[in-house]
Amino acid sequence: MNQNHQIEAQTNLNNSISYLESVLLLGKEYRQKNAINDAKRNYSIALEIDPNCKNAWLNLGALMAGVKLYDDAIDKLMLQGDPYGGYKLFHDKEHHRQPIALTDLKSIIRNQDYSIGEAFYLGELLLSYSQFDLANDFWTGLVMQHPSLTGAWMNLGVVKAKLNSMMEAKLIFIEKVLKKNPDFLNIHHNLSILYRKEKNFPLWVKYQLLEIVKNSNSKIHQFV
Repeated sequence: MNQNHQIEAQTNLNNSISYLESVLLLGKEYRQKNAINDAKRNYSIALEIDPNCKNAWLNLGALMAGVKLYDDAIDKLMLQGDPYGGYKLFHDKEHHRQPIALTDLKSIIRNQDYSIGEAFYLGELLLSYSQFDLANDFWTGLVMQHPSLTGAWMNLGVVKAKLNSMMEAKLIFIEKVLKKNPDFLNIHHNLSILYRKEKNFPLWVKYQLLEIVKNSNSKIHQFV
């Protein structure tokens, strides 16, 4: 570690702040001052201290849009069960992507040459192309490989709903999403839609109210 950096970080330490937290605070200060290289240095050092530091992965990933480390950060956050950080980077990255034609999309999926972050993009493209049977196979394969990926289960539930397999969709939403992460993006919205279709009005109202309480206003993973 650079001696000047060590002195710099140590000056930010006090009894309530660890060395890692000090490094992260410096990274934040550098980002706010638009000193990008210094910010990257601090977040990289934070990962040397703790390779699983979500804060460092999120911020370093945001600083590295368009390069491989960006996908690495998305993968790391999603695998660690941090959908908010992972999806924030993932959907930010959509602004940096080029559209993929359906024929090319199918070829990429056949070759299975993609990271987890790329897989979410490809899978959601299948939904946008209304390729629900392909999307069903795709998301099923992904949850088999990575059963802890709540977002993949959510998308599989969305696909099941699109295919009118409402019981399967409801089971996935409740057992694989809601019970694992009660605050997951739009889970209450999706359940309210399912119960509305079933004309189960008490549960429809219940999940509508929960959606309002949780302030779930993102469109990510909504199937209606």
